[in-house]
Amino acid sequence: MKIFLSFLFIICSLLAFSQKKVIDHTIYNDWRKTEAQNISNDGNYISYEINPHRGDGFLYVYNSSTSKTDSFPRGKEAKFGTNNNYLVFKITPGFDTLRNCELNKVDKKKWPKDTLGIYVFAKDSLIKIPLLKSFSVFEDNDWLSYVVDENEIKTTATKSEKEKQERGGKTSV
Repeated sequence: MKIFLSFLFIICSLLAFSQKKVIDHTIYNDWRKTEAQNISNDGNYISYEINPHRGDGFLYVYNSSTSKTDSFPRGKEAKFGTNNNYLVFKITPGFDTLRNCELNKVDKKKWPKDTLGIYVFAKDSLIKIPLLKSFSVFEDNDWLSYVVDENEIKTTATKSEKEKQERGGKTSV
């Protein structure tokens, strides 16, 4: 009986060791890392990014008073407002989209632009502003400033005005 139990123990331990995954270059894309951890001034909110080695990551916001976690795909560079009323972050285009633009040798000016995400805690809502170039949050007051690509906005506005004129409609300014 002792020989049978020891033989069974050896077989079980060999099976347990044989289930481990081999670490080589093929699993690097499965690895994830935690980056850009921020804590709000009052300590009620915590933001952090979990990004894969290659691909799109997530921005997470944890509310410590309600134990609720919200996530935003492709969120980067999160910053809290001074009075902890909002969280501002950049929403990048998808990794596959940018990779296709790179492989097809599309001009950098025609690549998809980032989007500004403003998450308002009181309303539990997300405001998105497209064509983002940069943003900053002031330290002394609760102000936010951002710069968008004005040329893109004018181009789309002039196209829509031209389409209305072609159809015979009137445009008002």
